[in-house]
Amino acid sequence: MIPMDEQLIPVLDLLAQRAADPALARTAQELRAVYDAELPRLRTLGQQAGIPAENPHKGHKMPGLVDADRLAVISAAQGAEFDRQAAECLREHLAQLVSLAKSEIQNGNSPTVKAIARSVVDTRTQVTV
Repeated sequence: MIPMDEQLIPVLDLLAQRAADPALARTAQELRAVYDAELPRLRTLGQQAGIPAENPHKGHKMPGLVDADRLAVISAAQGAEFDRQAAECLREHLAQLVSLAKSEIQNGNSPTVKAIARSVVDTRTQVTV
């Protein structure tokens, strides 16, 4: 989740600044606040579990992960096309995050991590994009 969240933040910031649809801008601002609160907790858990701080997925093309190419396409778009590109990216990200969280709920061992996964499912499935 850490790389997924970190790599979505630039898209959320762009949406908050440039979305033609005010509801989309508000959604981005609300999600940014969720991620700002969630990321430090995830990083702490990662450190406790011995997970390297370096992003092992950097440069990879994976579902829900915003790579540099995708960010460039979104950044270059304007108006309704910008909203469409960014919203599509956001929907893909949220769907993949929920999928990963559900997998953790079913297969994980840590009660703390499973609680975060439940929170992710709850918060991300409520988002309308």
